Amino acid sequence: MNLTSAGPEDRTIAMHPITIPIDSEVENLRPKKRAPKLRREFGRLVVQAKTLAMRPTALMARNQFLFILGHMRSGSSLLCHLLCTSDDIVGFGETHNNYRRRSDLAKLLMCVHNHTGENPLRYRYVLDKIVGCQHVMSTSVLTDRRCRFVFLVREPVATIASLVAMRRQFHDETDQQLVEFATQHYTERLGQLLQLAETIDHPQRCLLVTHQRLLSETPSAFQALERFLDLRAALREDYNILPTTGQPGIGDPSPSIRLGKIDRSLPRKHVDLSAPLRVHLKRCYDNCVAMLGENFQTSSAQPLAIYKRAA
Repeated sequence: MNLTSAGPEDRTIAMHPITIPIDSEVENLRPKKRAPKLRREFGRLVVQAKTLAMRPTALMARNQFLFILGHMRSGSSLLCHLLCTSDDIVGFGETHNNYRRRSDLAKLLMCVHNHTGENPLRYRYVLDKIVGCQHVMSTSVLTDRRCRFVFLVREPVATIASLVAMRRQFHDETDQQLVEFATQHYTERLGQLLQLAETIDHPQRCLLVTHQRLLSETPSAFQALERFLDLRAALREDYNILPTTGQPGIGDPSPSIRLGKIDRSLPRKHVDLSAPLRVHLKRCYDNCVAMLGENFQTSSAQPLAIYKRAA
């Protein structure tokens, strides 16, 4: 499939020779072990070359790029799956791309194509979700008129408890270390979300959703998302299981995401937090929601909170 072909208005992009050095580790391997490494290295170079060739297309594409901006355990995997039930949206989860310049949107196009087998240029929206503190989004990408952003946040105690439970499965850390990691990530990421929103500074391209509203007032949340994205069909509570569903690093690794529908029966996880820490986390959450302009309505005639700068 040629990703540069999306219809009658296709443009032909000239490819120029690209010289990329082979990883030194490959050259030092013994012959018997070299073949698998060479295949992986060749595959990496092919993807890199295709991504470079896609840069002009990413700059000129009429598609819109949709980003879910949240924190870990905010419900971003669930929201990603729900949005991808729409025929207007294609995506699979978190790509871990850095967007240092607008041409880096080519990385998103290639990642979505490689993981889904779909031509992303045939969809109105190409989706990525970013929940880590380490990923870069430049001002040029944040202010690109083709980019839209859904800010997704979750109340602190449930987030910390869920993050501690998940991280315990993959890391040999004490309870104190787990809690310290979770609280540092949560507070740092909420601050980053505020900075991102301030840089975007465009109410029509940003929507605020909370995890609680997504689960407890799903119809109004869906209606807000449908209006915000001008979707042609209504969203639904069930979704398709993707090849990447449940893969660690791409999204939620818990069994509940593999159910193919919203699961409201999950028991609340418990975590021991001191009273002062609970107060601090709640203050960070309330401040973030207030600064993002939370003004949720339960009526479907009213929009879910669209971001606007605090007065």
